[in-house]
Amino acid sequence: MDARISWKSVEVPEGASLLRKERFTYQAEHGEYDIELFETPSGEYYAVGTPHLADKIVVFGSPVVADPALALQTVIDKIERERPGS
Repeated sequence: MDARISWKSVEVPEGASLLRKERFTYQAEHGEYDIELFETPSGEYYAVGTPHLADKIVVFGSPVVADPALALQTVIDKIERERPGS
């Protein structure tokens, strides 16, 4: 059974949704970030990134897009643009 196809056919109650999530770690000179990439049943993607083990939580997010790489790239670009010391 192909997990990438079968999860989209799972029945959930009305008003509920099921998302697929992948985790990434972005390691940069200025710190490490946890990034989660979400896929909706309709094949759209968005990403959310947060600093790993930071004193202050900052959330970096992407819009919902058709390309998973674009969602990830948007979050990485935001981290680089808004990082401490930039």
